[in-house]
Amino acid sequence: MTDFINAISNGLNEWVQALAPDVPGQLLGYGGAVILGGLALILVIIALRLFRSKGGRTSAKRVNIPKIIQQEGSVVDVSTSQDTDDISTRCVFTSVSSGKIKCEIIDRLKPLDAKKGDLITCIFAPKKTVSDKVNAFVSTVIESETDGRKPDRIVLSVPQKFTMMSRRKHARKRVADQQFIRVKLWIDDP
Repeated sequence: MTDFINAISNGLNEWVQALAPDVPGQLLGYGGAVILGGLALILVIIALRLFRSKGGRTSAKRVNIPKIIQQEGSVVDVSTSQDTDDISTRCVFTSVSSGKIKCEIIDRLKPLDAKKGDLITCIFAPKKTVSDKVNAFVSTVIESETDGRKPDRIVLSVPQKFTMMSRRKHARKRVADQQFIRVKLWIDDP
């Protein structure tokens, strides 16, 4: 095997000496080493790209959505049903721990008919997770506003599941010119 490699090496040296007779043999050896090193580096880069995961750059950490909502101070719509039009109250998360979420009620649209142990749906601005987007979760009431010591606070369990609920029943209307947008007003009978 070494005879074969030496024969190829001598043949290449004679061929290069014929092309460039004034170049010393030692310089040709260094040039060959640089070329082989460059080829090896290119092959390593190609191998790393081939064996890289196809999922792209994903975050290894889990996203704690209730904690993010609390830190941003986002308003959460609370509904006792799965219908997005049947919103009872609006609240903000004041405390998020591993077992419960404390919510401060900031706006009452309807009476919240949830008692301890009832399931409620919390709807918030869409958040991106590792796999998809979510804007709602289902949770159990631990302490309702009528049960607790504070009338403007409810305590929820940690979310059972996250979903993406559609909040718009009709398609958004596109306008040609942003200066002129039609608005309809209704007068409410008291």
